[in-house]
Amino acid sequence: NRNEDVLRHALRLDFNAAIEIIVEEFSLGETRQTSTNVAEPESYSANHGTDYREMEHRIITPLRARMAMLDRLTQMVSAVYDAHG
Repeated sequence: NRNEDVLRHALRLDFNAAIEIIVEEFSLGETRQTSTNVAEPESYSANHGTDYREMEHRIITPLRARMAMLDRLTQMVSAVYDAHG
């Protein structure tokens, strides 16, 4: 189950792996066909807030920024206390 995988990675503080699963499951990726045309423009995802770009903006980007900050903090703590290895 992908939900359990995301939770398991998050509980292990492996947010990068959790983010990769989320991106894989919810992004359009390469599956979007540019040659597909419809008579009317699609508006339902924007109307109901299910657009992947919104998820990326509100969840994934901030989570990646906090992970980078957490990595820097742990390196700084290790350097201050000379606790390497």
